[in-house]
Parts: sequence; structure tokens; C-alpha cells
Amino acid sequence: MLFLQWFKEDSTFSLALTDSDKNLQPRERPDVIFRYETLLGDADFAVVAGVPDPAFGLAWANVFGEGLELHADILAQRGTTRAYHRVTQEQADSTLYTDYPYVSPWEDSGRFFLYSVLGGQYTIDQTNIIFEWLHDTRGLSRSQFKKWSALSQYHRQVLDTQPALNMAAQGNLLWDLDTLTTQGSMRDYLFLRVGKNTGTWRPSVNLLSNAQDSSFVLSPEIRYVQGHLDLKAYLQMARGAADTEFGSVPQHNTVVLQLRYQLF
Repeated sequence: MLFLQWFKEDSTFSLALTDSDKNLQPRERPDVIFRYETLLGDADFAVVAGVPDPAFGLAWANVFGEGLELHADILAQRGTTRAYHRVTQEQADSTLYTDYPYVSPWEDSGRFFLYSVLGGQYTIDQTNIIFEWLHDTRGLSRSQFKKWSALSQYHRQVLDTQPALNMAAQGNLLWDLDTLTTQGSMRDYLFLRVGKNTGTWRPSVNLLSNAQDSSFVLSPEIRYVQGHLDLKAYLQMARGAADTEFGSVPQHNTVVLQLRYQLF
């Protein structure tokens, strides 16, 4: 990998070149990424481009007054290596698959995918509010996710009612989980975080909502910091209908306790 940067007054030009993929396998053609950053008035502005798989994007951030910051990132890229369960890409009845059922139909396509983040944060009286909307056209549509949900429910039914097919059903359920563990399974998400820092006590609450199916994860948290002691506890609650993203997760309520003590 080669990385170069050039600085000039209020501007920065960056160039990165890599000849291997994320699995460290050699590429037929190296990837080249360009990034130009500058100040436009009081705002930070950046332009990004990449080849040989065309990609281009814009980034903007600005601070208004003493407490409000707004930002926007928009990136368009031709093709995607993201893998999708075959049931989401075709019209087919629920079945048991005998081999890995994920495909990457858009890897070498001419289709452009858009990824964007719009948001900001506001701080007042030791209270910080963060809000963001994420849109990713690589994600599944509501109808595609319903197909996956129906397939997963079928595999669960086979596991519970047909002992002779237990191993096949278990394998398919494990494959089904790959859809849920993909970061951003669907296309639109809203994120909100409200936190207060009083020094010793630091309460906060996070809300992540799927804007397509109205399912969400709510995570209230309390943190206590005193000297070398750092204690944190939070509750994670996933809610939604059975055929929604967060409503279909196996564990709807999770409690986590963390204790850290610095010895030196």
C-alpha cells in the first residue's frame, strides 16, 4: 500500500494506492483513492474519488454558534461486493439450501449505489445530543427483508417439527444469520443519542431505528467514573414485529455490566 499527502495552507490532498483486497488477496488492478480537503468559508469541505471501480463523493461539516454542528457525507460507487441471500434476489418458495446461499449479483454491474449520512450534534449545559440519518441503497428493501424473514421462520419450523432434517435446518439458520450480522442490513436508519457528563455520573440513552419497518433498539446507559474506577451498566432492548430487522433478533433484552480499574 502507498499513501501520500500534500499540505498547502487550508487544503490537503491525499492519495492512497493498494494492490490487495480486504482479505489481503492480490487485485488484478490496484485501487487508487483521491481525497481533497479544504475550507470554504467556515465549513470543512472534501471531495473523494476512486478508480478503477468508479466512486466519487462529497463531505461537508460546519459549526454554527457555540453548540451546533451539522455534517453531510454522500458517496456513490459503481457495483458492490456485498453478498445477499438468494431468496432476496428471486421469486422462490422457502426451501432448505444445500450449499452457501449468498451471492454478489452487483459486483461487476454498471449500477451505482448511494451511501449518505446527514446529521449533527448540539451541546448545551453539559448535555450532548447527536442525531443522524443513514441511507444506503446497498441494503435490502422492506419486501426483500420480508422474504428473508419468511424463509428464516420456515427453517425454524422445520427444526421444531422434522427431526430427520434437524442438521440441515440448523445449518440454514446459521446461514440466515449472516443477513442480520451484515452491518446495515436494510436501507434507512435513524440514530439519536442524548448524554450528560457531570464528571462522576454520565447517563445517556441511544436509539437506533430502522426507518423502513419501524423496529428499533433502545439502550439506556449509566456510567460512574471516580479516580481509577470506571463502572458502566446498560440495557439493550430490541423491539419490533416478528418480520422486522430488530424484532427478529434472538435476544430482545440484554443487560451488560462493565468494570474497569486502572492499577497504575
